[in-house]
Amino acid sequence: MLRMTVAAAVAIAFATASYAVVPESEFIPPVGTYSADEMQIVSPPELLEIEKKLDLAREKDPVWFNNYLKKHSEGGSPLPYDPHFGIDKSEYERFLQLVESALTLKIVSRSNLSVAENSSGLRLNSDVYSGVLNGVVIDKGGNFVDTHFGRLTHKKDINQKDPLSPTGPWKGVQWENDNNSERIAFGRLNSGKRILYYRVVGSSREITVILEY
Repeated sequence: MLRMTVAAAVAIAFATASYAVVPESEFIPPVGTYSADEMQIVSPPELLEIEKKLDLAREKDPVWFNNYLKKHSEGGSPLPYDPHFGIDKSEYERFLQLVESALTLKIVSRSNLSVAENSSGLRLNSDVYSGVLNGVVIDKGGNFVDTHFGRLTHKKDINQKDPLSPTGPWKGVQWENDNNSERIAFGRLNSGKRILYYRVVGSSREITVILEY
């Protein structure tokens, strides 16, 4: 789990850059219990310095930033520059270079992810981030996912091809809500390992979970 920084949000924008129809059954975990690595996006020192400026600007106007990230969370292109960022355009261009090539993932903890079948579909349980994934249900028909915060009905396939992204290339399937403030994705990395990505952003919460298992 990590607090989603602007850099991580940009990285996710790169990570969801292209979509293609892929076999869904390959990505949804079967019933069972999995040993999972909880991952965190790590920034190099130069990027951290720019992030501090962005975070200060974000603290001054959190509503604008949240609306901006929701508006530009799709499409697969870098987030457009805006003076609200609190940095000049050249510094932002350097920021994008670092985001695209220098972000990495590290293991911050290990936990279990369990998948059980019930009358509604597949039910998840995990102790990461105070159990935020506990009770998440993937509809039996794959049409939606129910979480603690609501129902995610907008479904799309992911085909991440960029080898420089923090996760590397991966394919998967994702569900999100109407305003892009909550999403969950299941997929497979090129290594064959599975990945689960969950994010929810709101006025009183900001949660990101990345599991490899």
